[in-house]
Amino acid sequence: MASNNLESEIRTLREKLKNYKVGSIEGLHSFSDALEGEMEGLHIRLAVFGMTGAGKSSLVNTIWKTLYGRENAPAIEQSSGAEGTQLLEDFHSQSGTEDDRGGFVFHDTRGFNFDFNRAEENELFRILYGIVPTGQLIERGDWAEKMAEDAGQAAHRLEKPPVADQVHVALWVIKANDIRFVNGQYLDKFNFVRQKLNAEGVTIVTVLTHDDKLDSEERNEAKKNAMEVTGSKRAQTFVFANWLGEQEEYDVRYQRKVLKMLHTALGCGERSVRSRQIQRKLSKQ
Repeated sequence: MASNNLESEIRTLREKLKNYKVGSIEGLHSFSDALEGEMEGLHIRLAVFGMTGAGKSSLVNTIWKTLYGRENAPAIEQSSGAEGTQLLEDFHSQSGTEDDRGGFVFHDTRGFNFDFNRAEENELFRILYGIVPTGQLIERGDWAEKMAEDAGQAAHRLEKPPVADQVHVALWVIKANDIRFVNGQYLDKFNFVRQKLNAEGVTIVTVLTHDDKLDSEERNEAKKNAMEVTGSKRAQTFVFANWLGEQEEYDVRYQRKVLKMLHTALGCGERSVRSRQIQRKLSKQ
């Protein structure tokens, strides 16, 4: 009986998310400070961030397979080396187009190095503000250092595009059994980013991957540590294993968590859009 209830819940949530349109969660009436025409075609933009090897691209694949079926995993571009994604790639939801409201779009980003230097901070905010176009190689090295030097200490004050073009939610992916995370080394590295994202009204939804490598005690400890690192609330922190390519089936408990995570992130995104619209109005008074 419990299994039937779980599968019924998954089906209901999946259909709701497959047909998601902006405003489906908070209600269109809550965007009363939107500019004329601003909500038409607006998509909730979710950027997937994390350290190299955390499982960001696998997470995007997992979401798509859980939502649209195993055969619909997106073809994510990977580099020829060990790092993985180096392009900024966009993946749009497949909701219908019977009206002008948009759905959601995921931005799959390049993994950060553990030292998380000033150039990577600059890169993060350029992505957040929609300055990095889709398909662009996210460069590192001398070019990135020059960009960071030109921005100085104010990368988070880069000129912002319209609200619709900014990132509304940051999905921060952490490999739960990464020894650096287990040993508490993430905390100091993430402090600056957490503060600035909070100041920008970007909610961090935390995803811990590699749940299948954890026992119960390790899982509870990992979730507690992740909340401390990213500042996510318990309801915005999720632990599961990604649906990897060789797996024919995916645990229904993980399916539920993936769908709940997406629903939570979209709700956070809607509230972020509304908050920025209110702030824009107040700044002009």
